[in-house]
Amino acid sequence: MGLFAKIHNPLKSFRETIKILYYYRLRTFFSLLGVAFGIFSICVIITTIDGANRKAYEIFETLGPDSIMIFSGGERERAMRIRLKTLRVQDAKALEKVNGIYMIVKGYVMRETVRYLDKKWQTRIEGATENLFEYAKWKVIEGSYFTKEDVEKKRNVAVIGYKVYKELFGGENGVGKTILLRRLPIRVVGVLEERGGGGSSHIDDVVVVPITTVMEKIDHELRYLSTIRLKTERDLDETIK
Repeated sequence: MGLFAKIHNPLKSFRETIKILYYYRLRTFFSLLGVAFGIFSICVIITTIDGANRKAYEIFETLGPDSIMIFSGGERERAMRIRLKTLRVQDAKALEKVNGIYMIVKGYVMRETVRYLDKKWQTRIEGATENLFEYAKWKVIEGSYFTKEDVEKKRNVAVIGYKVYKELFGGENGVGKTILLRRLPIRVVGVLEERGGGGSSHIDDVVVVPITTVMEKIDHELRYLSTIRLKTERDLDETIK
């Protein structure tokens, strides 16, 4: 009898547990829902981090191990999106004299709203020298890049990112069309290939304009830069020395 009772006690406990769960079925439902939501959230976080890591590896693989980016200001200021003017045009000129550096891309970055007919879109405006596209190995799917002559003559031309292209032109041909940046008419000469990405720093959400046009005609800045991108020889330690 004692053995029989021991065998059946677990069954009795199981039945009682089921009864309790049924009696408190609403509470049980929300408990299970909370657990399921927690598991789902963890899966989403892991997937997002994994995707971000893969995208970072792709970018580093594209740019190569010989690439360096110098930003104006410090980490704290950039995190707070404060624009500190610490990187000068003269700094870029000084770097041109350093042995081991074979490419220098000057950049001036700002956020502005661009307009085309009745459409408008806030995006990242990147003033850059013509070699930015070679540095980033970024291809155009329509039109062409702007040239060194465009930079020297401060022409009102732009190569737009795929996100901007979709938002303003909806898939129609944008090359040759004129967009407004503040009150300055800018002619689109090219559309960049889609690279993908999300969040507030969407890589395809950009309008690239000759740096001279952005600095002198739009923001009226002559002395300071936002970024300097470098390509160095393989021996990075020797370049730093």
